[in-house]
Amino acid sequence: MQEVLLLNLTKWGEVFEDGFYQYLLLAAAVFLLFRVKKHKESRILLGYLALGLFFYWFPPTAALIQKFLDKATYWRMLWAIPVLPLIAYAGTTICGKISSAPLRLFAVVLCLGIFAVSGRCVWNADTFQKMSHPYKIQPEILEIARIIKEDAGDERVILAADEAVADYIRVREPSFFMRYGRRAEGYGTKHDRWMYYMLTDPAGRWDGELVIQFAKEGRCNYLVVPVIDVKMQDEYIQANGYAKIGAVGIYCIYHLTEEG
Repeated sequence: MQEVLLLNLTKWGEVFEDGFYQYLLLAAAVFLLFRVKKHKESRILLGYLALGLFFYWFPPTAALIQKFLDKATYWRMLWAIPVLPLIAYAGTTICGKISSAPLRLFAVVLCLGIFAVSGRCVWNADTFQKMSHPYKIQPEILEIARIIKEDAGDERVILAADEAVADYIRVREPSFFMRYGRRAEGYGTKHDRWMYYMLTDPAGRWDGELVIQFAKEGRCNYLVVPVIDVKMQDEYIQANGYAKIGAVGIYCIYHLTEEG
């Protein structure tokens, strides 16, 4: 329960940090509360808001949604909360009550200005990164693909990797065959999915013995894995049929040299 609520708070902060839209939402909701009895639109919007907040914050529903939606993308649940429609409706309602045209125009410009400064500009260095190549993926992924391609030659590449690599390496080399799709989806076996979850573990404490077992079962002739524990991971893999052919950042790249 505590973990669920902590994730809710984290994702809420990630979406609304450095901005004032959550406060504008609160102000708009308070304004519409005074109009609930006489205006159907206010009732609909406030009901929608209450329903969205309930599903997001109520621990049982939040836990269920996190299970199916994936914790990393749980912030998308905030799309179900009518933040901008509620604020826009409150703002246009207030502006519409001003009878004087010049004052109404001033109020509209003022509201637009408040909207503009309340959020965070998406056109910044934190959101976008200029790439020096046409593939629009990280240079590390390109280097990993290059190392494998040069080593493989005409050999068919069957690859196992964590999510960070698996999701993008086929953008550069679509000929590479993966044992599983994004988020372990696709036709892969139960062991393929287990291997994916181990390699994608945020702590990086995957079990070398199980990874080798599952990789060989899936006929993976190449492995790209984040190595945290050299003895239990790197050395174990090299002692059990895979040769290390390169390293890029935290990733080590291995080629199967002996079956079994």
